[in-house]
Amino acid sequence: DESFFVATSVQYIDGHDCSDVYMNFVFENGELVAISGRWIIDPVKSKYNNSLVDGINALYELDLNQVSCVTEQKISYKLKNTDSAKYFLIPVWEISYVDKNGVRKIEYVESI
Repeated sequence: DESFFVATSVQYIDGHDCSDVYMNFVFENGELVAISGRWIIDPVKSKYNNSLVDGINALYELDLNQVSCVTEQKISYKLKNTDSAKYFLIPVWEISYVDKNGVRKIEYVESI
């Protein structure tokens, strides 16, 4: 509809994007009518010390028999919730690839 406009904002932490952390702003006839999404408003601080999975080893988490080619691989962050309604921001490898059928896919592999 020509009277609607949607703008999406994604959140970055330390220069890395956060998967599934975004805000959609919906405008109707130039007026903001709705906001939806998830946004981190508390300060982010490290609370763990663990070895990270490197990018090469993250690739082995894919079903390589179904992968035609990997097009991009980058570190990102993803929100993970626990049973106690707490959320954690964890580093993940975001791997973009093309499967054997020519379909572009994105897989997230936890890097801790």
